[in-house]
Amino acid sequence: EPHRRSAGEKLRRTCGEGSDGGTEDPRVHQPLHYTQDDKWSCGFRNTQMLLSSLLPRLSAKFPHGVPSILSVQSALEDLWSAGHDPSSARHHGRSIAGTERWIGAVEVWSYLTWLGIDSVLVQFIGDRANRALLGEFCWRYFARTVGDDAGCDSSRHGEDEGG
Repeated sequence: EPHRRSAGEKLRRTCGEGSDGGTEDPRVHQPLHYTQDDKWSCGFRNTQMLLSSLLPRLSAKFPHGVPSILSVQSALEDLWSAGHDPSSARHHGRSIAGTERWIGAVEVWSYLTWLGIDSVLVQFIGDRANRALLGEFCWRYFARTVGDDAGCDSSRHGEDEGG
């Protein structure tokens, strides 16, 4: 069977990542990586990494850069106080700032939507067939929602299917 490129490889090639790992297109932004030295902050670190990848488009919402974990925790409490995401508010006892409680995809989605950032929460269950759909889903989602505006030519997606 011919080699199939992953959706991530296709996205990098189509959106202009150079061979040195840098980008040829200034609209394509390399996200920051956040290390984790504990067992509780992975959801917050993933949120920070996600926001770092969106900073060029969200600089008005985050003029001082990527928010700290405490800032995200405080924002969660604010949105819960306003009645947004009552299920997570109940789960966390309406208090999370300064704690070592974990957050998951629902809290990240809640935070993003609270900030007015268009987001979609999709669950891919643990079996191999469903997980195999994740890359294709991401490709189609970003090609549809970002498309040429991000320097991506979604029409090139299928051209290298054969390897």
